[in-house]
Amino acid sequence: EWRVSDDIAKTTSVIAPVVFMTDAASWKEVTLMAADVINEQAQAIALIEAYDARVEILQAQFEDPAAITISHVRLFQNRPSIQLPSSFAGQIINEVGFAFPEAQLELAEQFPNQLEIDFSEERIDLIDGDFLLIYGGFPNYILTDLEADSDVLVEEFQKEPLFPFLSAAEAGNVYEVDVHWSMTGIYSAHYVLDDLFRHVAGVDPEEVAPNPLRLAVNQ
Repeated sequence: EWRVSDDIAKTTSVIAPVVFMTDAASWKEVTLMAADVINEQAQAIALIEAYDARVEILQAQFEDPAAITISHVRLFQNRPSIQLPSSFAGQIINEVGFAFPEAQLELAEQFPNQLEIDFSEERIDLIDGDFLLIYGGFPNYILTDLEADSDVLVEEFQKEPLFPFLSAAEAGNVYEVDVHWSMTGIYSAHYVLDDLFRHVAGVDPEEVAPNPLRLAVNQ
């Protein structure tokens, strides 16, 4: 569960009014609450409707999305972390209908309030699934303990002795994605869908379900 410290709240309130959205249960609720604050409700609803339509198109790429297990891992400088079904991208994976490895479902049941759980290289079996999506590193303007470049973190992680024995590694289904996988919101959600189209469905999202945000940028 993510919390903002009192110090950060006091500092930012000097710049502008601060609104806390701590009661939101999902990223969609966060989007609608934020839109309400800035009076952009119509745009938020339109983007969510476009997202829902793209989810349906992605589902249609598979005979049974639930037959595919997806694991996504966030890499810190000093540890890897499993992103559980309740995490931002985990909610999207669930909504499309993909499955999580059974070991992760057991962790989610054991720790219902956790969005992510650190693991050691000895327990790399916890991330064994059909597809493995990895990311690490943040833009420089975000305060974090991630100082290393994402590519370096991913490269080092794949050198772990047990990594080649993962199902996704053996099948060539390991993909590096970007930090939007942990940046909650409608913009990130559309880019997560892009990755799922591209890496899991094996299709170009711009051909089957264009990202409306990319379209807006290109216009």
